Amino acid sequence: MNKNTSLQEIINNLGPALKSKEQELHLYGYDTVTIEGLWDYLVHKKWINSEGEFRLHVVVNDILSIKPGDFMNYTTRIEYKAAPLNLKLNEEELKLLLHGK
Repeated sequence: MNKNTSLQEIINNLGPALKSKEQELHLYGYDTVTIEGLWDYLVHKKWINSEGEFRLHVVVNDILSIKPGDFMNYTTRIEYKAAPLNLKLNEEELKLLLHGK
C-alpha cells in the first residue's frame, strides 16, 4: 500500500480502522470528520515526507493514533487556504477590523 492507492482499495483494506477513528472523533463532537478526510490528513500531513510502500500494521497504527487536535488543526488550515481572499474591504473597514473602534 502506498500514498497513491485508490480510496476504494483503502476502504477495503483499512475500513474498520478508519471507521473506528471516525466514530471516536464523532464521540468527541467532531461531527464533520469523514474517512476521506482522515486519509487526506495521513497522506498530506503525517506521511508528507514518506515514500514507497507502507506496511499494513504501520498504517493501522498511524490511523488509530491520530490525535483530535492535530487532525482539526490540519482541517482548519486547509479550510482557511480554500477560503476566498478577495474580501474587498475599504480602508475604514480594514482599520475597524484590525484596530477596533
